[in-house]
Amino acid sequence: MRVVARLCYGYSDAGILGVGNLPNNVIDEAWNNFVLSFKPTSFPPGDARRSAAIARRYMNGVLSGGINSFLTDSYEISTTDVRQALEQIGAYVAAKDLGQVIEKIGGDLPISDQEGRWRRVEEVWTDDCDEFDCLTDAAEADIVSALEKHVEENLQFYLGIASTSLN
Repeated sequence: MRVVARLCYGYSDAGILGVGNLPNNVIDEAWNNFVLSFKPTSFPPGDARRSAAIARRYMNGVLSGGINSFLTDSYEISTTDVRQALEQIGAYVAAKDLGQVIEKIGGDLPISDQEGRWRRVEEVWTDDCDEFDCLTDAAEADIVSALEKHVEENLQFYLGIASTSLN
């Protein structure tokens, strides 16, 4: 049984269950380990697993509170890092959409502390940005597909980790 829902973590039956001839419980275990076992800081910059964790966090944050909320809450990740992570895992539609938001707010939001990021988002987020405050259906599908592919391509890694090994 999967411990996560699609809305929260990007799981979709259509993709992840279609991995070769493996039983669903094996795929479920890999997916759950991917979702529960690590965060972006668990891996060095440039590592595809870090990029996948950033993309998952981006999607979750935007789906639960909007892009403004994600930008405010994710002060330890620059917007450039998020866009590069999306590109690295193959979520090009989502990366392009985020690029439009970055352009709209006048450029990258660098790594910051919580208070500094809050102030910066307040300064740059205008009413004109509200139209970009959610994921498009195409961007969401793009991230979900890329994350499913990532888990499929790294199945042995995700099957080999315990759910608490990388916290």
